[in-house]
Amino acid sequence: MTWNVYSKLDGTATTLAETTAMPETNFRVTQGTATVLEWGRAVPFTSIVDYFAKHSVNEVTRNALARDCRETLDRAAFAEFNKTALHYVGTATAAAGVLTTNGTATATNSSALNKFHVRALVDTMKERNIPWTRGLAA
Repeated sequence: MTWNVYSKLDGTATTLAETTAMPETNFRVTQGTATVLEWGRAVPFTSIVDYFAKHSVNEVTRNALARDCRETLDRAAFAEFNKTALHYVGTATAAAGVLTTNGTATATNSSALNKFHVRALVDTMKERNIPWTRGLAA
């Protein structure tokens, strides 16, 4: 899959005198790409099974497949997030936690994610110039 990424305008704007021609500029168009992978599973059954069943086989199957889908996507997201070198551990409820940079969380997580942790993560991202959005050209 590809999409267009448009840069900011080249150069900077300036004031104009009354007789100055309007300056022209350009922007760059590049292509962003991603590979889309499909996942899928099926539970085969015939309509006769649904007809004679005491419960709705369609509904039970749909619920089981939806749960499997959620769990599959969660596992895939976890595997990708776990590849990062930065790992944050909330070690206190009213203070920032511990950030490791070697891909291993060495502290013990003793607090649920809260506003102190989010603030620490945001500050660290700003200090390291980690972008908030992806795909925007500089």
